[in-house]
Amino acid sequence: MGHDIGDKVLIKVADRINSCIDKGDIVFRLGEDEFIVLTFNIDNEYKVRDYANKIINEISKPLFINNFDIKTSASIGIVMYPKDDITFEGLLRKADATLYEVKEKEKGGFLFFSQEIEEKNIKFREIETGLRRALVNNELCLYIQPIFRESNNGEFVITKGELLLRWIRNNRIVYSPDEFIKVAEENGMIVDVGNWIMKEAYRIRRKLIENGIDIDLCINISAKQLENKDFLNNIKYLLGEKNILENWIFEITENVLIKDFNISTHIFKEVKKLGIKIALDDFGTGYSSINYLSQLPIDYIKIDRSFISKAGQDGFNGVILAITSMAKSLGVKTVAEGVENKEQLKLLRTLGCDEFQGYFFSKPIDVEEFIRNLNLLNKIKI
Repeated sequence: MGHDIGDKVLIKVADRINSCIDKGDIVFRLGEDEFIVLTFNIDNEYKVRDYANKIINEISKPLFINNFDIKTSASIGIVMYPKDDITFEGLLRKADATLYEVKEKEKGGFLFFSQEIEEKNIKFREIETGLRRALVNNELCLYIQPIFRESNNGEFVITKGELLLRWIRNNRIVYSPDEFIKVAEENGMIVDVGNWIMKEAYRIRRKLIENGIDIDLCINISAKQLENKDFLNNIKYLLGEKNILENWIFEITENVLIKDFNISTHIFKEVKKLGIKIALDDFGTGYSSINYLSQLPIDYIKIDRSFISKAGQDGFNGVILAITSMAKSLGVKTVAEGVENKEQLKLLRTLGCDEFQGYFFSKPIDVEEFIRNLNLLNKIKI
């Protein structure tokens, strides 16, 4: 709606917060859409709860500005002096950490600072600092987990490989992306990490070709990467050879799609123009409709492992069959993620899954091991 409307919203919100405070309390805007309230006349947590609810309820009332009907909400992180800290810097840092915890767990509510939040915040900072060093010290690496389809002779052959990021520190502890990607997204490092992944994936692709292995490679793309205005230009710059581009598959989660459908659709179409295929990852965990899917230029739907693990249980066979049937009607291939055993695989074949990935076939392995064991991996038969 433009900066003018945004400024008027901020002014209205500030007025509403001021209407809630007691005499002698202080309100100031920290920046962007964050405000601080200092209150001096509350001596117990019950009164603080009432105070926070009063502010939240007041901010949640509809705003009518320049003929726009605008809904707002507020999240609040609460710290108590002197219990939580005795310095302004300490209180501000802990209030900030608590606010982000609220926004992550229950946006539109409030939380009190706790030792658990502090420990989580300390771990966040440790990972953040370590990750900056990891990019410089070459501690990041990409593993490959192969994806299979059944050939005419009944053998399962590798058609593609998903590149999975790992962080191996000096003590040889391997960190999975679940532990550090979120940190990278929050502090903006995901763009640098994403660029590193692209370069390393390109190097791996060349190495595989040198060893006579010509398969598609899948790369996970995060929401923050898609939001970056230079995303498409970076792809063109890093993966500029057309013959290489045609062998990439970008995996994008269903929740990223839902966040902003119009932007996602535009980027998907631009990516497709480069010859890159698109897989919708973790399918079934979001809320996308068939109408949405029919408008997207996707090539694969990856059925989330939470469904695959329940294959054979009441109702879940029908869900998987519905997904595979819908995919076929859209001209899209399906990949079953998290296949753990032979019985699952046999059942998933009958339910119409086209390709398969999981520990039954292979865990994620480093590139050298993948090249060495390719012949063994390609001879799986059930």
